[in-house]
Amino acid sequence: MVVEEVTRSTARVRHGGSVMGRSVVMRNILDGHDRIVADYFSSQPVYNDDTFRRRYKMTKPLFLRVTRSRSTTSTSRKKPNAANKLGCSPLQKVTAAMHMLAYGCSADLLDSYLRMAKSTIIESLQHFVRAVVHVFGPCYLRRPTSEDIARLLEIAEEREFPNMIGSIDCMHWTWEKCFVAWQGFFKGHIQ
Repeated sequence: MVVEEVTRSTARVRHGGSVMGRSVVMRNILDGHDRIVADYFSSQPVYNDDTFRRRYKMTKPLFLRVTRSRSTTSTSRKKPNAANKLGCSPLQKVTAAMHMLAYGCSADLLDSYLRMAKSTIIESLQHFVRAVVHVFGPCYLRRPTSEDIARLLEIAEEREFPNMIGSIDCMHWTWEKCFVAWQGFFKGHIQ
């Protein structure tokens, strides 16, 4: 009889509901959304457009365009959970994805500012990348045409990089005034 009750209770835990022993963190998700709006998108934001561009690596109109395009996907809409509480806004989700992509920071680091769980942030990043490829891929993520290559080669020639279309690797140039190279040079050290 006791064995049947234990089996029934473990079967219930395995098939849904909360995970036993997991603590609930009351994040106040709405506060995270309000903080982003107050910092960047209100009528008198805390930070100006130059700061926004430096931090997000894009202009505010482009950021809003990406957010609106991502908001059309079903996974990004703000919807209530099982406890009938609203989830994170598309603005929070895109902000989390952009911070992770721009700075390479961890999901845990963003929790205090955005008020989002680590799992939600990682899921938002995955959905963000898929949405960007789906929405912007046909226009921007395509193979270059011969006209594109000719234009890029012309730009490279003007900048004194002949026959170079683009490079994503590190360039190892000697820098005369490099602080690391000159470190300790005038302290009696012999180089």
